[in-house]
Amino acid sequence: MSIKFSNVFYTYSPKTPFAFEALNDVSLKIEKGSFTALIGKTGSGKSTLIQHLNGLLYPSSGEVEVEDFIISKNKKRRTKKIKALRQLVGIVFQFPEYQLFEESVEKDVAFGPRNFGVKKEEALKIAHEALSYVGLDESFYTRSPFELSGGERRRVAIAGILALSPDILVLDEPTVGLDPRGAKEMMSLFKKLHQEGKTIILVTHDMNLVFNYATNVILLDEGRLILQSTPLELFQDEEKLASLEVPLLYEFMHLLKLEGLELDYSKVNSLETLINELIRAKGLKT
Repeated sequence: MSIKFSNVFYTYSPKTPFAFEALNDVSLKIEKGSFTALIGKTGSGKSTLIQHLNGLLYPSSGEVEVEDFIISKNKKRRTKKIKALRQLVGIVFQFPEYQLFEESVEKDVAFGPRNFGVKKEEALKIAHEALSYVGLDESFYTRSPFELSGGERRRVAIAGILALSPDILVLDEPTVGLDPRGAKEMMSLFKKLHQEGKTIILVTHDMNLVFNYATNVILLDEGRLILQSTPLELFQDEEKLASLEVPLLYEFMHLLKLEGLELDYSKVNSLETLINELIRAKGLKT
């Protein structure tokens, strides 16, 4: 088991007139190696939940287990080595490019490894490998992060997280503000990381991303867990869909099925797989 929430409550500003319960008795499991989408309207508790994953927040009550680490209000129960947890779980917050601060791209990406005790030359080597992974070559190394485009800065910020080699990567609305091409390239990168074995947790409002990439989905509402299932099960639940946008591909498949085409929804999560399923349904040969 990779991640487990057990009866987690979290209240902001407790015992004050401004107290707000952001998580209410949340119990869930996220399997190691999965690509899980975390969805729900604004204020549903998504950002609060992910901040528990590396100890940025501790539950008001309940407990979070991440591999062998325990995040708990109980100081006798909680893991003391929080720094190691933050190396295991990398969180890419919304608009991560705003967190860049070093004078050069390579120094910014190397900052994390240096902070974990890696020597300068080795940290720069790790930084260069991470930058190459996100599609930025050596021409970017000595440039100021503040001279780059928005999409390039986001790649630098993500490289900074990848330089720590986290096993679990948490992405908070990673495609917000990007043009369609940039968003597709970014999601292709995360898909590649998932295929290489990383556990991916994607916070998003975009149901098309959920349908195209996620293997599992968690729906929150007003701090409560409403549903944990596969994307296909979610999109077939009309009651749960009432407050969500239906993915365009799923909606198109549904219209085709109403016209008499017997499609296997479980085999479709992209335009290419839809074409293959249409060919099968029509009995055509490729």
